[in-house]
Amino acid sequence: MDESLQVSAVVISPRRELREAVREHLADRSDVRLDVELTHPFTMIDAGYLEDIKVLKPGVVFLDLDSDRKSALELAHMLADRSAGHGGRVFGVGSSTSQELLLQAMRAGISEYFTLPFDKAALNEALDRAATKIAVPAARSSAGQILAFFSTKGGSGATMVAANTAVALHRKSGKRVVLVDLDLEMGDVALFLGLKPKYNILDLSKNLHRIDENLLMSFLVEHPSGIQLLAAPANPERSETLTPEQIRQIFNFLKSKFDCVVVDTSNAFYDYTLSAFDQADRICLVANVDLPSLRNTQRCFHVLDRLGYAKESIKLIVNRYSTRGPIKLDQIEQTLSFPLFHVLSNDYNTVIHSINTGEPFAAVSDAPIAREVTSLGEALARDVGLARAAGDGAAAPANGAKPSVLGKLFSRRAKAAVEPREREEVAAHAR
Repeated sequence: MDESLQVSAVVISPRRELREAVREHLADRSDVRLDVELTHPFTMIDAGYLEDIKVLKPGVVFLDLDSDRKSALELAHMLADRSAGHGGRVFGVGSSTSQELLLQAMRAGISEYFTLPFDKAALNEALDRAATKIAVPAARSSAGQILAFFSTKGGSGATMVAANTAVALHRKSGKRVVLVDLDLEMGDVALFLGLKPKYNILDLSKNLHRIDENLLMSFLVEHPSGIQLLAAPANPERSETLTPEQIRQIFNFLKSKFDCVVVDTSNAFYDYTLSAFDQADRICLVANVDLPSLRNTQRCFHVLDRLGYAKESIKLIVNRYSTRGPIKLDQIEQTLSFPLFHVLSNDYNTVIHSINTGEPFAAVSDAPIAREVTSLGEALARDVGLARAAGDGAAAPANGAKPSVLGKLFSRRAKAAVEPREREEVAAHAR
C-alpha cells in the first residue's frame, strides 16, 4: 500500500506488554503503520518530544494510562491540542474502567479507551474511524454568520441583548441558531435562559480532535425557544486553558452546522474575545446613555480601528434609552461620529422579570422592548443575509462586510502593533 495513504501511529508506554500488543494488532492492518515507540517515563517527555510528534502528524497515539495516570492525562491534553489541526486521535489504554477515569480521559481529550487484552473488533472500528478522518478531510459546508456582542462598559446589558436577539433571530428567520457564552470568567447566559448545562465550551475544546455533529450536539443544551446554548465554564479559573486557536476551531465548526452563531463575549479585549471578533461578520457594541459608557464606546471605536476591523462590520446598539433622559440620540451620533444601528428602550420591570424567571422576554412577552429586540433581530438578519428565504441555507453576507483573507492578515499585523496599554484601556469590570 502507498505509504502516503497510511495512517501514522505512535505508542507511548514504558510497559513492554502494551507496546507489543499494539505492534501485534497493527501488523494485521495495511492502512496503519507504527512509526514511533516512546518508552521513557512520562516525566521525561518534554516539549521537544511533543513537537517531534506534532511534525509526524500521527493519526493515532496510543497512550498508557496505568504507569503514571496524572502525568499521562496531562500529556493526553497536550497531545490532543497538537493533534486537533490534522484530525489525529489519542487512544487511552489502562486497566481501570471506573467512571471517574473515563470522565478524566474524556476531558483530557482522549477519544477512545481500551483495556488489555484488546477487544480486536472495537479497536479495529476505532482505527477505521481514525483512518477515514485522516484520509478524507471533512467537506466545508456553506458558512453560517457570526454575530459577536460586546459590552462597552460593565453592566450595559450585552448578555440580555445577545440572548434575546438569538431567540428573536430563530423565531423570525426560521434558521438554526446557537448562542455561545464566551464570557469565560463570569458568563451567566445559562442563568438568563433558565438552563443548567451539563457541559461547557471548555469540555468541547478538549474533544475537538474527534468532533462531529453528533458529539457537538451532546455538548449543547437546547432552550425551549429552539435555540442551542454552548455555555461558559462554571469555574472561572478554568478559562485560562481555552486558547484563541481552540475558539477559532470551535467557531469554524459551529458555523458549518448552524445558520447563525450569536456570541456573548467578555467585556474586555482578551485574546479569546479578539479571536471571536476575527471571525465575526458583525461586531455589535452595546452601550448605555451615560457619559462613562459613551466615553468607553469612543475608546472601543479607537481600538477596533487600530486592530483593523472594518467600520461597516461594527454595529452600535444603544440599550436602556429613555426619551426623558438628558442625552438625545442625535447627540450620541454627533459625539461618537458613528451611526446608531438600533435602540432599545429602558424597561426595567420586563427585563428583571425575564432574568429572575430565566425566560427570555423575546419568547414570551409582548412588551415594547420585546418588539424592539425582535426588530433588532430582523435588522441583523437582513444585514447579514439571514432573512427568511425560499431557498435552503444561509444567504451570503452583505458585500464588503467580511474582511478578505489578505485583510485579515493585515488585521493581525495591526493587532500585534497595538500596545497592551491601548487594549487594556477599554477593559471594563465584569457584568
